[in-house]
Amino acid sequence: MSYLIAGKPADLADRLEREILGMEKMIAGALDFVRSETAEVARETFDLRQLVEGVLDDFADRGAKASLAPGAVTPMQGDPVLITRVITNLVANAIAYAGAAHASVTMEGAAAIVRVWDDRPGMSAEDLARAFDPFFRAESSRNRETGGAGLGLAIVKSLTRAHGGGVALRNRTEGGLEAEVSFPVAFGAKRSGGAAAAD
Repeated sequence: MSYLIAGKPADLADRLEREILGMEKMIAGALDFVRSETAEVARETFDLRQLVEGVLDDFADRGAKASLAPGAVTPMQGDPVLITRVITNLVANAIAYAGAAHASVTMEGAAAIVRVWDDRPGMSAEDLARAFDPFFRAESSRNRETGGAGLGLAIVKSLTRAHGGGVALRNRTEGGLEAEVSFPVAFGAKRSGGAAAAD
């Protein structure tokens, strides 16, 4: 075959290796999603604000731009390991697609609210409506080189619901995309709100 004579086997091998790695990542992501759907939630009391701050500090230590708005101690009951995963996914998305992540932690009634946002253009209404669908990736800026398998937000939804909470995405009037997750501080009723809510 002509491409063998032209010295293309290395290119072909590189392409196949990338495809295999992509498939492995997708399979790993799918297994992770299944585990999130069946996760057992521990009930520990912890400071949600401190947890979010720790996630942002980890990204900042690796050179990413990540900031947390001032706020107060936010005690709640839940599984700190699973909630760490929720916040990590949201912050990682903002950094991967917008270059920076900003967050806040507040109390609203009996719910603890975490908001993670960025300063880049947001998503179309069509993409917002499907953002929590497993394996969905928005056409703009999402690809196999930087985007993963499209399961990050689906996992966020599963783990948030496991805590009796809700999650929403919205385009900010100031520009950028904002994700909001709400957790009942004592495993109360579900709480959700905003555009593209998933609960």
